Amino acid sequence: MFVVATLIGSIVVGVPMEGQQLVSVTDRSLTAAASDNNVYPARKADRATLADALKVNFLKQGCGIQIRAEGKGSKILVVKSALINGPFVFNFSNEGRLIKKLQVAGFMSIHFENGSRVWDQQLN
Repeated sequence: MFVVATLIGSIVVGVPMEGQQLVSVTDRSLTAAASDNNVYPARKADRATLADALKVNFLKQGCGIQIRAEGKGSKILVVKSALINGPFVFNFSNEGRLIKKLQVAGFMSIHFENGSRVWDQQLN
């Protein structure tokens, strides 16, 4: 439980550890798209890259997690881990900067799964 709390505090809640960025791989392209009122269309490749960047950040924190873009046009962010629980889903879903980046990238929903329970969050 301590690892999850640390992970949520350092990545999901938006208090990154020194020298870390939440989605460093795609920050520039997503920031540019957001600042231009979404003039640039979100692409399937951007969503896959963002999902991979999120996965790498969680893995660097020691959390065994699978994150990928799925569904038609890869518009569903799928997050799977045995450590996912209600508070994790709540904190992940309420991190404003992350949710905005997911929306700008064109994700329509997040699907969380821990092996025995699922949560689905719409990104409207």
